[in-house]
Amino acid sequence: MRVAPILAALAVGALLAGCGGSSHPKTTSTSGAGAVTKGQALALAQAINLKPADVAGFKAIPSSGHETPQEKALTRDLETCAGGAGEAHKLAEAKSDEFKREAKGLPQEVSSSVSIEQTPAYAEQDLKAIRSRRGQACIVKLVNEALKARHLAGAKVGAVSIREGTPPAPGTNGAFALRVTLPISVQGVTVPSYFDFLGFVTGSAEVTLQSVGVNEPFPAATQEHLFGVLVQRARTHPA
Repeated sequence: MRVAPILAALAVGALLAGCGGSSHPKTTSTSGAGAVTKGQALALAQAINLKPADVAGFKAIPSSGHETPQEKALTRDLETCAGGAGEAHKLAEAKSDEFKREAKGLPQEVSSSVSIEQTPAYAEQDLKAIRSRRGQACIVKLVNEALKARHLAGAKVGAVSIREGTPPAPGTNGAFALRVTLPISVQGVTVPSYFDFLGFVTGSAEVTLQSVGVNEPFPAATQEHLFGVLVQRARTHPA
């Protein structure tokens, strides 16, 4: 049952982070007066991300920057399908630790990721892509394909569904919210897994909060608080 959440988070998270898949800084840079270097962009992304002190009661697990060939291929497919700005226009990307705990014996996880694009226009392009019907159809299509291509140790995964919304993000250029639901059946028992993605764009920065809940969604109050932390932090660290 661990494989399905990883694949779903990969497929959705790659697109919501501007079609990127690695937590390492990119080699792209801009030129001209006032240009941000890739080092400055990476420092900014790291400054905005969630910190252990923000997520009391959760265990912090360092995020791995390793990306498999399969993950890279999925990222490229999402980029092409959804019409995002693409990897070539990203200055830097960083991910927070993965914060985990158990509630009623079932896992809950939350993390954040921040991408800094070369210009605000590229960030706006990614926001438009993920809020579009085309982008959301791409997520469902590619997650379903990824799950069908793998053996899940006796588990059966039902059809992926997606819901959207617009969370409050004052002072930003726009926000989105998506909930991806996967019904997973093992030995005749079906348990839904909920993947929530809340994000916003401010200047050249794309910020995403990812959370996972099994059998019930990640707690809304905690989610709203952490999203607010990211919004406020991004406003005090303009890109």
